[in-house]
Amino acid sequence: MLPVRKLGVLALATVLNSSAWAAAGTAAREEAESAGAAEDAVKIALSPAEVSGGASSTATVTISSAAPVGGTVVKLTSSDTAAASLSASSITIPAGKTSETFTISAKPVSSTLTVTISATCRTKVTAKLTISPPQVSSVSFSPATITGTEISSGTVILSSAAAVGGAAVTLASSSANASVPATVTVTAGRTSAGFSVNTTAVAAQSAVSITASLNGTSESASLTIEPPSIASLSFSPETISLSQTTTGTVTLNATAPAGGFSVALTSNDSGALPVPASVQVGAGAISASFTATGGSVNSNTAVSVSASTGTVSLAASVAVEPALMASPMSVAFGTGTLVDVPSSQTVTLSNTSTAAITLTSITVSAEFTETNTCPATLAGGASCVITLTPAQGGSLTGSVTILSSASGSALVVNLSGTADHWVSLEWTASSSTGATYNVYRQTQSGGVCAAPSATTYTKLNASPVSGTSYSDTDPSLVPGDTYCYSVTATDSGGTSAFYAPPAIATISSP
Repeated sequence: MLPVRKLGVLALATVLNSSAWAAAGTAAREEAESAGAAEDAVKIALSPAEVSGGASSTATVTISSAAPVGGTVVKLTSSDTAAASLSASSITIPAGKTSETFTISAKPVSSTLTVTISATCRTKVTAKLTISPPQVSSVSFSPATITGTEISSGTVILSSAAAVGGAAVTLASSSANASVPATVTVTAGRTSAGFSVNTTAVAAQSAVSITASLNGTSESASLTIEPPSIASLSFSPETISLSQTTTGTVTLNATAPAGGFSVALTSNDSGALPVPASVQVGAGAISASFTATGGSVNSNTAVSVSASTGTVSLAASVAVEPALMASPMSVAFGTGTLVDVPSSQTVTLSNTSTAAITLTSITVSAEFTETNTCPATLAGGASCVITLTPAQGGSLTGSVTILSSASGSALVVNLSGTADHWVSLEWTASSSTGATYNVYRQTQSGGVCAAPSATTYTKLNASPVSGTSYSDTDPSLVPGDTYCYSVTATDSGGTSAFYAPPAIATISSP
């Protein structure tokens, strides 16, 4: 019986041992399954989940527990590698870590596209990446302000590069004054494109809105169109006189709009040169002319004429000469001029116009005398001369005044200077043949002339006088004083006696 019991105990032990091993296997298996379940808890997140073509997104893969020794390998895939490429086909989460990242590069697309990004580690998880097509970012112009008929360069900028085939951006203008192409194409891989804006002439400043649209987005910018402005003003001829005309020409910086364009005109001396209030530049033209007629002036007058368009103004000058001109306009007699001695000066009167001028009067102030060659009517282009002579000695100030039909006011020539008196002497010739003479002078004192002698009289002539007359032009002669004169004759036989009684001359006061 003993062997049998031993066998039973052994069998029992065997059975018991088998159960223990079975229990141990189950525990190990459950532990392994638990660890596998932890690895299967994979997550994937994209940041951002929506990008424009050409941009990138960062993907993060996360497992629920730290990776074991050797790390955890995660396989990566993209549902459309042409639209969204991955930086790697798989990543390894390092031992002890729970996450790792990779990069997704989005390519330019022409329409919205969704790509599935997958991460597999025992189980497969996915995330969606939305790739947006380009949008209009901005529109700009250079220059942003132009004159009508000029061309501005426009630029449209996209938010991202255009896809293969390019991006056709739709353009629209709010006004017929600025025309744009229907579309402008941004070529593949680029973010901008240029286009031209053609403008027409406008009569007033105009703000035009240009809009660019693409993939449901739009951006607008304003272009300012200015009316023409004055570019130049000129006159021909630049010098005129009474009743003569000059032609003014205004030129714009661009052609005039439909209906024409008005340029305002002003003169700073409407009496000397009146001008029309404005001149009209015809539609499509760039310039226009007007005439102005010289008015009445007494002296050379520079008239400034202004042409204005809005805030822009230009001026040009026209010289208006008097129809009746005096040359010179002032006369100065120098010190040493003698009263009644032919050291006179002249003034020339000229009719610069083509019409005859009636000379009403020519008068001179009392300090002077005048003679003239002027007729009552001075023909066009003719001239005459006025001769002026001091009528008294001393410091002189006066004028010549000419009244005529050429002007409503007098033409005045100013006269000035200092004149000296003189004394003219004449005597009877000596009976001696070839006699010469000496002249003597003394200032009268107490109303009496002293008896002529070489000691009481002063000899005036430096060399013998051969004739029988002499002019005392000594500038030291004093107005109001009386002088005594005597003469001696000299011949081959000697000197004759002084003439007596002496001649007397009183210098008049101014």
